[in-house]
Amino acid sequence: MARMLLWAVVVWWILERTVRWGLIRRFFRREKSGGTRETPGICLTLVQPILSGDPHLADTLRANATLETSATVRWKWLVDENDLPGRQLTDALLSELTAAHPRAQQRVERILSPPAPDGVNPKIYKLRLAWENRTSPEAGGLFGVLDDDTRLLPGQIEEAAASLTSDPRVGLVFGLPYYRGFDTPWESLVSTFVNRNRLCSNLPILSVMPPQTINGMFWLARPGEVAALDGFRAVENFVCDDHAVARGVREAGYELRQKAVV
Repeated sequence: MARMLLWAVVVWWILERTVRWGLIRRFFRREKSGGTRETPGICLTLVQPILSGDPHLADTLRANATLETSATVRWKWLVDENDLPGRQLTDALLSELTAAHPRAQQRVERILSPPAPDGVNPKIYKLRLAWENRTSPEAGGLFGVLDDDTRLLPGQIEEAAASLTSDPRVGLVFGLPYYRGFDTPWESLVSTFVNRNRLCSNLPILSVMPPQTINGMFWLARPGEVAALDGFRAVENFVCDDHAVARGVREAGYELRQKAVV
């Protein structure tokens, strides 16, 4: 009896892993078949709430600000007024970009953020400031969020923007996080957990139901969908901001779309 039970568990484990593997492959095949489309006429505002402390922060911000894209991208760096190391780092980085990458410097704007009011999510508060500080050309373009520890690769902005603008039912597209840090035991633990969890837990379920929430490391939406959130005021009192934004977009009648933007 014990042997039969053991064999049943082994068979079930193999079948379950095989099905998951097949569904993950199906997701990436479907994404790859869509290809990467150029988006030369699209304008985007990409907001980065910044908090000092990450040793890779300058390299990550520099890589994104100098990323070559066919779309017109305006970067908003949101730094706390009382974050002196963050202000010093972004000051130095803006000076560096001015000297070495004039085009990149022209498309980066730093916004100093006062402390969030009591009961208001600090990240959402910064997003609201960026939304309210858009210029006239930016107001009609796409609006997105990129965490300050996240780096995009060539073609990924275009891929996300094309997916969003090609289907009016989709209100928000979001990326697939992949952690690269394995230098320390803690980094290895976090990276393994995040990478494995997203692949094995989140992607297979997309074959039977649409995503119910998002990953906030990178997402992109049309201005109408952000307006449906009352410029983020409708979600600024929630601790779990990713879920609050996703729920607001779905309640406005739009779909969420997971992309293989790693």
